[in-house]
Amino acid sequence: MDYSKSIMDENARNRFFYYVRYVGDCWLWAGSIDRKGYGRFQYQRRWRSVHNLMLCESLGRSLRPTYQANHKCVNRHCCNPAHLYEGTASENNLDACMAGTSAKKLSAEKVLAIRADNRSRKEIAAEYGVSVCSIDNIINRKSWKHI
Repeated sequence: MDYSKSIMDENARNRFFYYVRYVGDCWLWAGSIDRKGYGRFQYQRRWRSVHNLMLCESLGRSLRPTYQANHKCVNRHCCNPAHLYEGTASENNLDACMAGTSAKKLSAEKVLAIRADNRSRKEIAAEYGVSVCSIDNIINRKSWKHI
């Protein structure tokens, strides 16, 4: 990677890459994870999204207003800039639907079953093939409010 237009200083880059594990084509984040399952890194006294920070580092600039770093792969822990692109939230939602990682693949019957399930959210998420965050949103009626 060309660091001539880097946004992080050498010390921050060294701290950042200490937590990166190279597994196949993915660069997996082994550091702190937020409650949605994405990597986070403390930079300039703020917690930053790892994939957003890595895309900015790769581009040598901040992301455009209303844009975010979207994954081309389906691994939330991946921060390989080749697996990221600058896009909108709508594009990210479409990607999730196409990859089958969106909660939109659930039916009303499955949502009711999820709400009645007493197992851990992690176990439920694994059974239905969605994120723990999606299960949490369903149980707390932040999504599927109409059911």
